[in-house]
Parts: sequence; C-alpha cells; structure tokens
Amino acid sequence: MNRYQKIAWFNLIVIAATIIVTSIAVAVEFHVRGYSTVGLWFVALLALLKLTPYLFKKSESPGGVVSDERDDFIVKKALLASFISLAVILGVAFVTAFLTLGLTHTVSITMDGLSAVVYYVSVIFVLVLSLAVLVQYGWRASDG
Repeated sequence: MNRYQKIAWFNLIVIAATIIVTSIAVAVEFHVRGYSTVGLWFVALLALLKLTPYLFKKSESPGGVVSDERDDFIVKKALLASFISLAVILGVAFVTAFLTLGLTHTVSITMDGLSAVVYYVSVIFVLVLSLAVLVQYGWRASDG
C-alpha cells in the first residue's frame, strides 16, 4: 500500500469516526435535554486530517521514492473529481433553493450557517478525494 492509499484510508476512518461519535453525542444529548448543542464540539476530531502529510511522509524502503508520475496523475484526477463533485452538489443546492423559494424570497445566513456550509463542503471534498484515490488504485493494498 503506497502513501496516497494510506492517506485515503486514514481520511475515511477519521471522517467515519467523526460522524459516528458526533451522531451518538447529539442523540444522547437530544434524548436527555430535548435539544442538542454539543454536535459542533465533536467535529474537532476532523483536525486529525491535518496530520496526514506528516504521518505518511517517508517511503517504505530505504532509498525508495515517495511517489512517481502515476501516483501524481492519480491524485490530480482525484482532485478534479472532488472539485467537480463539489460544483455539482453546490449547483444542485442553489438551484433547489431557487426553485423552492423563487425570486421573491431571500435567504438569510448567520455566521453559524456559513461555518456549517464550509464544514460540509470540506468534509465532502476530502471524502470524494479519498474515495477517488482508492477507486483509481483498485481498493487493494498492493502497489501493482
């Protein structure tokens, strides 16, 4: 398994763990108090995604290369897939809002709402990037 596959699996594990832990915390607090405000605190687990360049930096063999042209091409295609998916998702969201509200209504957004949009866009970007890398490598652990 090369560096980019390890990074992709690490990202998927961190995102899945964040979703599970946050969902459990919100469900428990909602059951106890009837509303939930702790959900955003558990999103801090996503800070682990910033560690990926440092965790998988060295090559596996002494004197080996970290990545080659094929790896770089796969990452570029995965980045393109991530940007395209975000454009489609945001486009669908905006068109849906327009068709639902029409021209006469406005959408007010708070700082919390804007932060949530940035959060969801970031998670979707990393999720699609990791999945695209794994799909292009064939989901397997071998380098060939």
